[in-house]
Amino acid sequence: MEYLDLTTIMIRLTAAFLAGLVVGLERQIRMKPLGFGTFTLVASGSCAFMLVTESLMLSGEGIPIAAGVVTGIGFLGAGALIKEGPSVMGFTTASAIWLIGATGVAFGAGYYLLGIATTFQCLLVFFIDFLFEKRGFGGHSKRLTISFDQRPSETKLIELLMKFRPKVESIEICQVPCAFTYVFRAKINLQDLDELSNFVKGLEGVTKFQVE
Repeated sequence: MEYLDLTTIMIRLTAAFLAGLVVGLERQIRMKPLGFGTFTLVASGSCAFMLVTESLMLSGEGIPIAAGVVTGIGFLGAGALIKEGPSVMGFTTASAIWLIGATGVAFGAGYYLLGIATTFQCLLVFFIDFLFEKRGFGGHSKRLTISFDQRPSETKLIELLMKFRPKVESIEICQVPCAFTYVFRAKINLQDLDELSNFVKGLEGVTKFQVE
């Protein structure tokens, strides 16, 4: 059986590893469901599968491993989707894990320019998405938890929050001794979220404010 030389294997694996690392770090820093570990392993694993495929093809024993990689990563990407109430989150990360798998396959097949291009495109999409959200174009669903030491007027509280233009999807009210907690699931852009955070922290009776 013929094999690829060790230098070629190491160059391709390293390229796939670095692609997964830079994309995964961006997701990790922004606290997304999948981080650098998952992205790095998927890219390296996809590359390894492609290297095996190429070695088998050199020996005339080619098998459709690449198609199996695509199917497997599809299931992994589905695991990145999070359903909470009426909302489903994680589509960008799920798409990214699928793309990084393709990037690993590209590096494994020796298409370095293609692998670099898809890595750059992925990071560019993340950057543009971040800029849009920060400048008020669209927004991601956030879980806002506000606790008070005494029960406020729900109507007045919601009226105050509406000044920051959140799209409220659900509200939960939890009452325990000496504490009233309101949990809002809402879509809100980063600029409004910063202003909302400063406003809520200044409200009388607030003991806790958390954004997830």
